Parts: sequence; C-alpha cells; structure tokens
Amino acid sequence: MLMNKMWKIFESTGNIDAYLYYKACCNTSKENEKEVLEFTKEEKRA
Repeated sequence: MLMNKMWKIFESTGNIDAYLYYKACCNTSKENEKEVLEFTKEEKRA
C-alpha cells in the first residue's frame, strides 16, 4: 500500500526520493518472495 502511494507521489511530483523508496520496496518484496519459494521447495523435499 505504501509502495503504491510512493509511486503516485513520484508520478505527480517527480520526487526522486519517492521513486527510490518505491524501488527499495520492490526489491524487498522480490527478495521475500524468493525466500518463501525456496522455503516451500525445501518443505516439499522433506
């Protein structure tokens, strides 16, 4: 939710800090998704 709000702020103002925050959220969510997928694969093996 905050990620979407930061994107809208960036779109309307061009504020680079809002964009950088948005990108940091994207990277964090991708890393979390990878961790969950790896954990799920390990559970299936057990």
